[in-house]
Amino acid sequence: MEGVKPEGMGTNGQPSVDGHGPNTQVKKTPAEITEEIMSVLKTAFPLLALSMEGMGDQISKFFKCPPDEDAYRLIVALLNDGLQYIGRQNPRLDNSKLTPATESNITRFAETILPGHIRVAFEEDFVKEKPDLLTYIDKLRRWRDRFEEKLDQRAPFQNLESISPHLSEFRFQKFDDVEVPGQYLQVMIPLIG
Repeated sequence: MEGVKPEGMGTNGQPSVDGHGPNTQVKKTPAEITEEIMSVLKTAFPLLALSMEGMGDQISKFFKCPPDEDAYRLIVALLNDGLQYIGRQNPRLDNSKLTPATESNITRFAETILPGHIRVAFEEDFVKEKPDLLTYIDKLRRWRDRFEEKLDQRAPFQNLESISPHLSEFRFQKFDDVEVPGQYLQVMIPLIG
């Protein structure tokens, strides 16, 4: 049977390049793979899928980063960007102007991320005034320090019961019918007691 090659195979037993052979695989995106797993879970283990979705919703609802922490993180990023610019370019610091990219980042930050109660003051300091590089860095340091003081005043710990009663009572809920895949293999210690 020389000269006869299997369907979808090219010369030397390699898969054909036309993409129509049986070995052709389509790359799936992570979102598609996740959807496929969830559809299988919903079919085979509906209570498990429901409890997982509920936990995911609770986590995404109650554990988002507060606006002040977002603003602090971005102010530190702007400050680091300014300090790196000074380090890279080593310009004469008397009259250095901000780069157009930095100015657009400041404007975008003020319009989108910044909480409303401090937006006006931030725009006064950075958007309307157009400071030079040294003034910009000095003002960002003051803003960073104020945010640090405010964020440090928060309680270091919070009880889960005060944030999400659903998550704190999860282990006591009646899920007798839920079978977790692999629970009888005794490969590892259960995480939920």
